[in-house]
Amino acid sequence: TNRYDAQLMACSLAHLRTSNRSGFRPNAIMRHELLSRGADHFAQDPDCPCWPHYQSYAWAMYLLTYALTDCPVFLRRSIAAIRITMQSYPQWSWTNGLQQERVRMLLPLAWLVRCAPSE
Repeated sequence: TNRYDAQLMACSLAHLRTSNRSGFRPNAIMRHELLSRGADHFAQDPDCPCWPHYQSYAWAMYLLTYALTDCPVFLRRSIAAIRITMQSYPQWSWTNGLQQERVRMLLPLAWLVRCAPSE
């Protein structure tokens, strides 16, 4: 069914607008921050928090969106974020344990293999 296609695309684009060029964004963006600072503030933030617990499923969403739309910005941002994160291993920040962070990377890595097998 395509009942939720428009809403899902709107959410994907909204998330993308608040991520920086490397595919990272703050772990949480409060409504008042977004309204007062605007999406560009977050999009221009150079910070790259290698914290798969909060970031990795968004990259999987970007890759799925790329697979469905062929919009290259979703692919570029997820590749950049995954590359930076994998290069910084094992110095990741972790929430409940490093093993859980490793597991959270499996979904975006699986989508990356499907969307860009040469990466």
